[in-house]
Amino acid sequence: MRGLLYATDQQYVSFYRSFIREIRPDAQFVFCRKASEASQIILKERVDLILADLKIITRKGMDTSGLHFLNGVRNVRGYYLVPVVLVADVDDEGPFLKEDVHCYEFFRKPLNQEAFREKIGPLLRYADEGRISPDIRALHFFRKRKCLYPVSEEELVRFELHSHNGLIVTLQDSYDVDIASLRKDEELLSSLAFLQVSRCDYVNKKYIQKIEQDKIVLKNDMGEVFLTDTGRENVKRFREDLKRNGEDEKEEGKG
Repeated sequence: MRGLLYATDQQYVSFYRSFIREIRPDAQFVFCRKASEASQIILKERVDLILADLKIITRKGMDTSGLHFLNGVRNVRGYYLVPVVLVADVDDEGPFLKEDVHCYEFFRKPLNQEAFREKIGPLLRYADEGRISPDIRALHFFRKRKCLYPVSEEELVRFELHSHNGLIVTLQDSYDVDIASLRKDEELLSSLAFLQVSRCDYVNKKYIQKIEQDKIVLKNDMGEVFLTDTGRENVKRFREDLKRNGEDEKEEGKG
């Protein structure tokens, strides 16, 4: 994975570097101190994670150049859903912080290093295009009220794509999300883990309990989803694949 460590305050830089080496020794982080340098970096190369440590309150007053940089990141092609972690010396009450900067996570100084480790460790493990080994499934990021929410593919039961909004249903809850969060996630839309059952609805195959003529019943009392003509065709192919895989396993057993 590649990351950007943008720090106008040097107090915790050594901690960030040792923490990154500990969690992801293969990670390549570019370090810079100025908003202009950070802008050039994201324009020239792709990074998977932005960690910004900003000293906003200075002797001369407020320095919001770093916040303006982070606010503009979402307008750069390819950075719509890149996670931004912000550490700053102001409250999360300000006009720019977690929601307007679209942060994945915000930490107020003085930094609670244990809380940082607990929340950012999993993000570092997943940030490299969502995968670091075959048995770790992707994290998908969705936007809701300008904030980023991570959901693992394992916990995503189903999702819906409508013209003006999106819905994701997880094992814990359901969320209305920015439709662009879903439409821009090409990996999710093409994932073989999901079955498209209508023009708008996708279900995680592992949560299918029963397929009926006009609907799919989901496990864990997660409800049911009705099939359209598109869904029936996809279900037909899904059943054929299951049957074919079953026959292949039988042949392997004979061998």
